[in-house]
Amino acid sequence: MATLAVSQHPIAAAGLTLSRSIREGGWAVAAGSVGEGGVYLSVVIPAFNEEERITQTLRRVFLYLEAQQYASEVIVVDDGSRDHTLRALTRLEREFPGLIVVPAVPNRGKGSAVAAGVARAQGKYILMTDADAPVPIENVRRLLHRAVSAGAAFVVGARDRLRGNGVAPSRPWHRRALAAVEELLARRLVRRRLKDARCGFKLYRADAAKAVFSCCRLRGFGFDLETLALAGRMGLRVDEVAVAPSPWSLGIAARARPLLASVVGVLQSVRDVLRVKVNLALGRYRLPALPAGEAG
Repeated sequence: MATLAVSQHPIAAAGLTLSRSIREGGWAVAAGSVGEGGVYLSVVIPAFNEEERITQTLRRVFLYLEAQQYASEVIVVDDGSRDHTLRALTRLEREFPGLIVVPAVPNRGKGSAVAAGVARAQGKYILMTDADAPVPIENVRRLLHRAVSAGAAFVVGARDRLRGNGVAPSRPWHRRALAAVEELLARRLVRRRLKDARCGFKLYRADAAKAVFSCCRLRGFGFDLETLALAGRMGLRVDEVAVAPSPWSLGIAARARPLLASVVGVLQSVRDVLRVKVNLALGRYRLPALPAGEAG
């Protein structure tokens, strides 16, 4: 495994605490308080069979982070890939000495992979982003701004199909309708309106994320709704911020995904919502109490 720090700020590298605000994109990132090892932002990327895309994604992530004035780290959890993803990551460790690769064998699901990355993270804030980069890394500054300025513990990236992209392709009617159903399900479970609860681009305050993920019971894609629901039950502030999706993801969204596949996706969401509701009703979640002043 590689060493921890990536794009380490000179002051933090000297073992000192950053006591001033760092300006990025016209707003301040309060860097007076950092996580373990002086790390401000941890980027966690779950990966499963991503050998064709992980290299490009990581190069863009590191290119962005190396230009920032805060300490960061990148953690990739390989969730038992059956292709050569782990081999590609081993090669990338030599290119990026600060890359941390966490092999997870056998495959346990996205939720399990993200939980492993969150447990390993040392930053004050943790960004979870998918390996196929549905949202460009540059959007993290918008999420950080909301977390710092509003004290949000969880910040969900909501893909704005018009932000920075002009007129986006229109999705088939059945996908729009089923997306509305999923939004309604998420709202009933999380107890607030979220337009894009399953977006693979979320920012967590580390103490809140570690507390929430330690309680999770769903290992697959249902972890998104489960973590948001638990965050709400713990009194954590959950916000949503519009982000610009990657151009390629707009194209995929516009394609005619088979109706059956869309229906199956919604049924899986219904199943996940019911599982979380049953677990809550039976008291299966032992929610820890955050220290006073940290609920956010």
